[in-house]
Amino acid sequence: MHERCYPFEPIPLPYGYDACEPYLSEETIKTHYEKHYKGYVSKLNECVEKNPVLRCMDIESLAKSGSEAVSFYAGGVLNHELYFSGLFPVTDKRRLSPEAAAFVEYSGGAAALTEKFLDMSRNFKGSGYIWAVCRCGKTEILCSEDQQHICGKVLFCCDLWEHAYYLDYRNDREKYVRAWARLAIPSISD
Repeated sequence: MHERCYPFEPIPLPYGYDACEPYLSEETIKTHYEKHYKGYVSKLNECVEKNPVLRCMDIESLAKSGSEAVSFYAGGVLNHELYFSGLFPVTDKRRLSPEAAAFVEYSGGAAALTEKFLDMSRNFKGSGYIWAVCRCGKTEILCSEDQQHICGKVLFCCDLWEHAYYLDYRNDREKYVRAWARLAIPSISD
């Protein structure tokens, strides 16, 4: 997924816009994907099109490039792709990766892991993401601001930008994180 170079194309959404209902509405998924995610792809292409050095770099390198705009848009593309691919619609039969399933178990189960994400979201100010990421043999839950891209094997990615939840939950971030957990951690039930 990360070896892509300019010009960047959006990856297809792995499910229909309505597949995350009732937790995330069709309008939310469609707006998030069509306007926000595709907007990051377009802006990234605009940032690199006139620079032959940047055009030769893969998207992960661009996310770490040091150029504020390029890093922001490349991070936005990668982060959204991880977010969308980490949602498991109710009818989806996909399973967590072995690492993610082990982390859920290690965390005390899906409900306990959800509480950890909720605690992080309560203390997070502004826009960004909460991640469960494995790197250097250690799995941790951490936050990143804006579109900072996290290195490592991402197990879970919760988008805390208001565009991810405002249409459904207004400013109730906690209610959104609970809904996100129902889609990202398949063993969470009603």
